[in-house]
Amino acid sequence: GKGNLYFVAGDGNIYHLKPDGSLIWKYEVEGNPRFFYSYPAISDETLYVINEKAGVLFAIGEKSKELVK
Repeated sequence: GKGNLYFVAGDGNIYHLKPDGSLIWKYEVEGNPRFFYSYPAISDETLYVINEKAGVLFAIGEKSKELVK
């Protein structure tokens, strides 16, 4: 939705919040997720985040909440 916030926190989880700060969803990344050095990008209702250290691109479907690596 408009004004929603997506970010990777220091705990390695990926968060999606409403403008009022309430949680829409949290994605717990498996393994050692603390090495995200990129900002999330959104395209075609998919959230993309790069884990540079592991060399992995995470793609999380906005509707399905499924992870594709």
